[in-house]
Amino acid sequence: MSDIEQPKPDANSRAQDLWNTYRQMMEREGISPEAVWWKFIVEQIQWLSTSAVRKDFEELCEAGCDPLVLASIIGLIRLSPRTENWWKLFVGDADKRRKTTIALERAATALEDVFRDVIAGEDENRRQYFAKVGFLPPSRLVSQTRFYASMLNVFEVWAEKDEVHSLEEFTKYLLVGYVNRVTGRFCDRTVSALIGEIIGLPDYDEVAWRMWRSRNYRRLDDHLSWIPDLLLDMGNDIARLIGDEIVRLT
Repeated sequence: MSDIEQPKPDANSRAQDLWNTYRQMMEREGISPEAVWWKFIVEQIQWLSTSAVRKDFEELCEAGCDPLVLASIIGLIRLSPRTENWWKLFVGDADKRRKTTIALERAATALEDVFRDVIAGEDENRRQYFAKVGFLPPSRLVSQTRFYASMLNVFEVWAEKDEVHSLEEFTKYLLVGYVNRVTGRFCDRTVSALIGEIIGLPDYDEVAWRMWRSRNYRRLDDHLSWIPDLLLDMGNDIARLIGDEIVRLT
């Protein structure tokens, strides 16, 4: 073993690995990740169109925020109460998480080896047959096992720093971090209105939001600044990524 300590993969590279794994898994099933993303965005825009904060959303877009990126973040905030248990799993017991990741990676490799010939012979008809009898086809089982291992790997970086206390906190940070990078301002009045509507607290005002931001933003930004930076860069490419799906589905 080398005396030189090998650098650990950073969160950005792990997130890219997760996206690559997800894309491969979806494409193997004949599903476009961009189509799934676009459908998710459309759902958020439809919700916003009947929401009291539609004008606040439009105001942030006029200030420079990409509507597709902004709608994606809003969707994550809306999802956070239903996915909090997943978050607890990802940032929970570090030793258990690492052991589970290793076990999942080994299991995926073993399944791929054992079912190699079956996977090679899979086609759509055989996958449909597996679905009818209530089983995952081997190729999908391997892909999903590997995907869950990748998910645990991504969250390992955040869990080690132990600075993100809940999924809701994380998604709030994404919103204010992205808005601040695009506009150069925190836009507290507009952001607080969006947050209040999303989390179901109509009395949630700018004062309450400023208090949350003053307690949490700097701490989170010290560790997670790469994510809103990435979202800012994505704003330049997102239309290209899902442009074909926009044309097809609208």
